[in-house]
Amino acid sequence: MREKAYLAACLFMLSACGGDDTKSSPTDNKPNIYAGADVSAYGKKSVQLTPTFSTDVSNLSSVRWTQAESDPLQVSIKTDSENNASFIAPDIYDKVTLHFTVTAAFSDGTSSSDDIEVTLIPAEHSLSLALQGLGQSIKITDQHLVVIGGSVTSDHPLKSIKVINMTTGITYDAGIADSWQAEIALSEGDNTIDISAISDDDTSLSISTDITYYPNIDFITPLQFDTTTLYLGQDPKSVIVTIGTNNPNNPTITLVDSANQEIATLSDDGVLPDEIQGDGIFTAKFDAQATNVGSICYRAKLTDTNAVSYQSEKLCLWGADSYDNADVTSAVMLADSVKLLIDNSLEAGSDVKAAAQAAYEKMQTNPAIGASGLSPDSGLWWVDDKGILGLYHPVIAGSKSGVELRRNEGQPPVLKATFTTQYYSYDDQARHSQSVTAIHTSINQSKSAISGLKAAEDNRIKSSRAVIVSPFINNPNVSPANNFGSTDDYHSVWQTLKSANSCQLSADKELINDGTVNVTLDSYKDFSLYGYIHLSTHGDNYYNGLLSLWKDEWGPNDFLKGALSLVAIYTGIALPQNDDGSYNISGYEEDLHMKRLAIGPGGLLVVLPSFFDHYLTTLPNSLVALSACRSMHNNSLANVLMAKGAGAILGYDDYVLSTYAQNTTNTILQEMLNNDSTFGEAVTVAKSTYGASDGSATDAKLVTTGADNLKLPYGSLTNLDFEDGVLGVWSKDGDGRVVTQLGVTKPTGGSFMGIVSTGLGFTTTSGTIEQTACLASSAKTLRFNWKMFSEEFREYCHTEYDDSFSVTVCNEDSTTCKSFKTSVNQLCTEGGLLPSDIHFDQGDVYKTEWKNESIDISELAGQRVTLSVYSSDKGDSIYDTAILVDDITVE
Repeated sequence: MREKAYLAACLFMLSACGGDDTKSSPTDNKPNIYAGADVSAYGKKSVQLTPTFSTDVSNLSSVRWTQAESDPLQVSIKTDSENNASFIAPDIYDKVTLHFTVTAAFSDGTSSSDDIEVTLIPAEHSLSLALQGLGQSIKITDQHLVVIGGSVTSDHPLKSIKVINMTTGITYDAGIADSWQAEIALSEGDNTIDISAISDDDTSLSISTDITYYPNIDFITPLQFDTTTLYLGQDPKSVIVTIGTNNPNNPTITLVDSANQEIATLSDDGVLPDEIQGDGIFTAKFDAQATNVGSICYRAKLTDTNAVSYQSEKLCLWGADSYDNADVTSAVMLADSVKLLIDNSLEAGSDVKAAAQAAYEKMQTNPAIGASGLSPDSGLWWVDDKGILGLYHPVIAGSKSGVELRRNEGQPPVLKATFTTQYYSYDDQARHSQSVTAIHTSINQSKSAISGLKAAEDNRIKSSRAVIVSPFINNPNVSPANNFGSTDDYHSVWQTLKSANSCQLSADKELINDGTVNVTLDSYKDFSLYGYIHLSTHGDNYYNGLLSLWKDEWGPNDFLKGALSLVAIYTGIALPQNDDGSYNISGYEEDLHMKRLAIGPGGLLVVLPSFFDHYLTTLPNSLVALSACRSMHNNSLANVLMAKGAGAILGYDDYVLSTYAQNTTNTILQEMLNNDSTFGEAVTVAKSTYGASDGSATDAKLVTTGADNLKLPYGSLTNLDFEDGVLGVWSKDGDGRVVTQLGVTKPTGGSFMGIVSTGLGFTTTSGTIEQTACLASSAKTLRFNWKMFSEEFREYCHTEYDDSFSVTVCNEDSTTCKSFKTSVNQLCTEGGLLPSDIHFDQGDVYKTEWKNESIDISELAGQRVTLSVYSSDKGDSIYDTAILVDDITVE
């Protein structure tokens, strides 16, 4: 060992350096072999052991290396011609010490031995790298010199984080902090930016993005398509494209392809597919067709009457061979066969690791599998020859991992997500206009100031609504061992929230499988209303090493970038089956192609981080509880949620016991509700009460990321000025949205305003937006600005076509309501109607001026109320009416 080797080396040095010149006895000249000093090595690395000798070894017969049989794991030792031993350190999750002995045999029959310890340190498993803001949620800027930044997590210290502008060839040092940033220079046009992180064991990870820079660029939304996939061999597909701009100089916007050929001209004329004239959102429909597998890319090009010209970021569709029911049926059968391999091994007496290893080895020769892998924890993953992702892990009793389907009944249909315009947020637009040396003079200057002001105040969640998705309370389609029953968080966390009846946080929506299947794939697509989001389900982590094996023919590989492996969340539902036993792909094909979904045995559907990245819009600084196994094994999912606006996230790094997950999440919520504790303070209490880990065989730890100072909301009405750029906490029914302009009409304050209508564009039903919160005990008056536009004005004054606009404030049981209402006929009587510069689909539109109204709400002070803003269509729905609303205040 280390001390023995050092002592031997000293003795050798003494004999070589003289002193007593008397000839040594034969015994003194006996050669000794030394294994060397004890060493440490990372898992997955090659380890070499080099012996040395004390004297000449011309009479050496052999050298043999052996490992102690008592070691907790055995390695395969190779010996080269120089007597060096080497082995590949296994991939481990806990530090382990191995013991080796080297023995030299000499021709005179003597021998010498020495020992060495090799301490194996777990290799990097959780390295994840994320870009936030510029380069991620917004990919355009009007500044030459910008700051980009993000976050990184790792098991080991980091050696470096580098940012390279591949377009200019300049490399920048981003430091090695958990929150990294770099000041970089951009060239006009597209800039390809590569960011890489290297951990102490030389594990590396990189991500790439494009940032488009033009000095005058002023797009207010990203370029958006209403689809992501085109299928080879099919007729051209109609695709809707939109982009928003604040350019006031009569801009012309065209869609161009990668060869800069014009594909379509976008319009803001209110003629479908454009929904509203003069709202700054330009729209077109074009036909696209795939002829090869791969990306088909486009961008918007703007030119105005001042000869200013610039282009948007690039946006791509993916061309692919289509899947059919036979393809997904084969994918399910493959998953079933993997499960059967493991089940047979377990029944034959193998442990889980040996069973998984045996199944993995058999998968290597299966021609239906394109690539496969074995995670260190005995999980199996694969990509079939069509590019469909699969996965399986045996169930771990009492934990929130692994699911086995018992039957496949009552699977709900999947609905196509609504296509909505996504404006850039406060933070996005501040980054868009912010240089390193100065804030660019623009509308975004005020937004940056507002954002900074909010940061200085309490860091509060912005919505008092809470949602729970719990598919395994009592899911009738899965094995009873997979259901949590009384240990499900629904029976603790959710009941705590319901019984609290708090203004700060209300149990607004529960999506649960408790005897029936009510959770759908759509249940995971939109959490924009909720300040507290709780997923109580099974989870795992897969696809370690897949990126290096990926083939383009399987589809895009962006879903793999930014982390060494991916968090997977079990949905509790499966692909529906047809009468003939085959599986039905309807509604799932695009998600499977774009690698947002994976398939388990029985057709179980598992969502990946890319699913949330595609479907989630803006979260209101939410607290997200990922109460599932390995949900925070790395930040692959957390990084997506943070980029969407989450304030903080909690989860578990390994196979967590459901009781521990229930107890810790419940304690955190109780502390935040009862004591107005920060998230960090509440987590500290939970850990001190129940431990930092669950004490199981995997010792799963409670892991958090985000803002430790996050607190529950005050519970008051929020986003009343619509300056979040989205409806956010406002739920909507029919036509309700946020706009930046309506013709020449701008918001009365800030950059955004709300609009409700009797049905503009593709929406044919009258709009309502509303939110529920608590009024302060001192609340007396609700004030708001409004402005009505209508095709009914003038021509249909004082008729039955009396479209109306209302604002109401009602208590919980609607026994007390205070309201304001006006209508076309009333406004015709009041007069002052003006011709509008915009048109709806049936003809001329007249408008009112901006008006300020107030409602006496003193009778509702201190109560939970619902604020509703809505339009009503009277007589018929042929002629439309729209009402702008802005700067709602409670005094």
